[in-house]
Amino acid sequence: MIIPEVVAGYKVFYGEGSEDMLGVADVTLPDIEPQKVELGGVGLLGKTEIPLIGHIGALNMTIKFRTITNKMNVFAKPVAHIVSLRGGIQVTNSQNGIRSIQDIRIDVVGSAMKTSLGKFLIGEGTDSSVDLSLTKIKVLVDSFEFLEIDKFNNIYKVDGVSVLDDINRAMGV
Repeated sequence: MIIPEVVAGYKVFYGEGSEDMLGVADVTLPDIEPQKVELGGVGLLGKTEIPLIGHIGALNMTIKFRTITNKMNVFAKPVAHIVSLRGGIQVTNSQNGIRSIQDIRIDVVGSAMKTSLGKFLIGEGTDSSVDLSLTKIKVLVDSFEFLEIDKFNNIYKVDGVSVLDDINRAMGV
């Protein structure tokens, strides 16, 4: 069994296929939360919430920069922003105790909802940040398609399998 341990390192890039690193940054990834519907009525003991298959709440991601950088200014433009996180996760094989690195890549597309320049204090970072509202996220672990959501193109896959096959069939898509 492979036991994931820690993020061994990563870099943040701007633009599709880019080698243009954004800078030193921490990233808060989005929560994948299904849209909820309240269900109640005759035959049920009160009300309950159920997930609506294939519908996801807002996908919000924050990129926090150590300091203000000239590259962070691209997020002020009112366009779709493409960001790629590329790194490695340290894992241990429980059978033989050997540690290794799994590749991880997270590609996102989204709009900047807020740019915070942070604070300005001598001897400290500015803690500048950008909040993105994502329309697309794709997560690959060792080239395995872990998750893909594309809100504009009706794609929602988990472990490489579409969650939307039944609803797409029902809609004739």
